[in-house]
Amino acid sequence: PKKLVQTYYDVGNEQKFSLLVHLLKHEKSRLVMVFCNTKRNTDRVARNLNLTGIAAEAIHGGLTQGKRNSVMQMFHSGKSCVVVCTDVAARGLDIRGVSHVYNYDIPRESKQYVHRVGRTARAGAEGKAINILSSQDYENFSNVLKNNEFEIAEDTVPAMQMVSIRKPERRIGTPLSRRQKNRYRRR
Repeated sequence: PKKLVQTYYDVGNEQKFSLLVHLLKHEKSRLVMVFCNTKRNTDRVARNLNLTGIAAEAIHGGLTQGKRNSVMQMFHSGKSCVVVCTDVAARGLDIRGVSHVYNYDIPRESKQYVHRVGRTARAGAEGKAINILSSQDYENFSNVLKNNEFEIAEDTVPAMQMVSIRKPERRIGTPLSRRQKNRYRRR
């Protein structure tokens, strides 16, 4: 798309979530898609965005079709302006009006990158694709650049408040994994 602006930020892994929160709060955006490579990371990012006051919903292949439909209704109605998703979940969804695509994780295959950024700047509208890189993304990002003729400019990391991403707490009464059981066995 001609009206697509693509940028990237190069940060330490511990700064990725803080930068995402900062950009979501300071970029003028309408509907936003944040892409992650795994279901676990998708859930974790969406949950933590909500803890910072950003209304976000996760959508991935592990959800029922009913839950996915519910998330999409909230997205289209504006109740949730941020959808955190995996490539599999986003495939085949008709989503109009996406102003920003964030690649929180860079996809392993460069064609997936093309599908992701193609979610914005549709039908002559302007759009922005923002890539948040850390060292674990370098190889994938290098492949994206090598396999496509994109102009992706590096942007300066802004001064931002650090926000820690929380891991889910284990609920009482949930079954222990085999590894956890081994920790509690008497020796």
